[in-house]
Amino acid sequence: MSGYPDGTFGPDKPITRAEMATILSRTYGKDGKKSSVSFTDLPATHWAKEAIDQTSASGLMDGYPDGSFKPEETITRAEMARIADRLTASSLQSTGSFTDTAGHWAEASIGKAKAAAILNGYADGSFRPDQKLTRAEAVTIINKLLGRQDFGSASMKWSDVQEGHWAHNDIQEASAEHASK
Repeated sequence: MSGYPDGTFGPDKPITRAEMATILSRTYGKDGKKSSVSFTDLPATHWAKEAIDQTSASGLMDGYPDGSFKPEETITRAEMARIADRLTASSLQSTGSFTDTAGHWAEASIGKAKAAAILNGYADGSFRPDQKLTRAEAVTIINKLLGRQDFGSASMKWSDVQEGHWAHNDIQEASAEHASK
């Protein structure tokens, strides 16, 4: 995962749907599938069009019922749980529940992501499904999905991610070059 030209990563910045599509495309979309869906709000010149086409064709991300993709909207924790659900073993059963997910459209996916130990809730028992996903949360989830746990010597790479940051090692791991699968 890339940072910004000024040497920052923006760990607490929300991540957009276009940015997530790009990450997923780089990580999982190497088959070159193109979406047959034409999103109403995605011009041919959009910087992430190819990645959005790949992730929608592969079924990792969906558009909205009105035909839009909303590439510059932030992705929610529920949307990320749906993606994680699609990328993990389908035999996992939803375990437990959070205080704020009953009846939510992504309730089953949230439960499966929890069962797979990919997404966690908060100390107060909530999941906060409609909360914006941060870049730090995104890299932590992607690392878990990829089984990346050996962070080696994760030295400081970004000026805004100090060693005490809760996602320091995950951010450093996600920022490192990795060989293609």
